[in-house]
Amino acid sequence: MIYHFYPIDRPMIWGAEQWILSAYPGRDSICVETGQNIWRMLCEQKEQLVGKHVFARYGDTFPLLIKFIDARDDLSVQERQMLFTCMARSASSVRKTTR
Repeated sequence: MIYHFYPIDRPMIWGAEQWILSAYPGRDSICVETGQNIWRMLCEQKEQLVGKHVFARYGDTFPLLIKFIDARDDLSVQERQMLFTCMARSASSVRKTTR
């Protein structure tokens, strides 16, 4: 089944972020179809929601935060470096877990 989640808008110094999928405490995404937050869905559906390998590795901790960044101006070097570092670490994790 495909689920849809309400986005979480977060104003930031550089513009805005919109969290598309989050299990961050206090900022859990709410499912449009069920009205439940992502953590509750994970506790109930377990590997049916995220797959056996992901559930075996992370358990009831949802391992993703998906967000869009809408910057009013160009991001500073530090902010871009942080984004690139996060992307590189994410890509590295994906490569390691798909062997």
